[in-house]
Amino acid sequence: MLHLEIDAICEDCSYKMKLDSSNVETTTFKTYDEKIVYIIWYKCPKCGRIHYIQIDNDNTKRLLEYSKVALKQAMVYNSKNQTPPNKIKTKLENSRTKLANARLNLMKKYNNTVFKNLQSKEEVKICFSL
Repeated sequence: MLHLEIDAICEDCSYKMKLDSSNVETTTFKTYDEKIVYIIWYKCPKCGRIHYIQIDNDNTKRLLEYSKVALKQAMVYNSKNQTPPNKIKTKLENSRTKLANARLNLMKKYNNTVFKNLQSKEEVKICFSL
């Protein structure tokens, strides 16, 4: 399985860290308009600030799966040292763009709003790093 690391810098204390599956979490929330969303976040190990970095809903999860299918199709060609056809490259690029735009629109829509954590039942105001 692919191991992905992303560099991050805390906005409060400037602590530099690597984000990966060991320090990034996903929490399920309910929005003010009763929608279910999945928010990905991490906590700075130095100052404790929580950074909310991505939001998904059922639509973005479907778009992600569609993007994965297109990526797998392209990888078949790459594994054979062949260039994927333009149709597949276009499908992959379009699916990634739609996913990025859908996530950005969700972040804009729900930025600085109160969510209900479905596990802890706490209400949390979430501000995304846009």
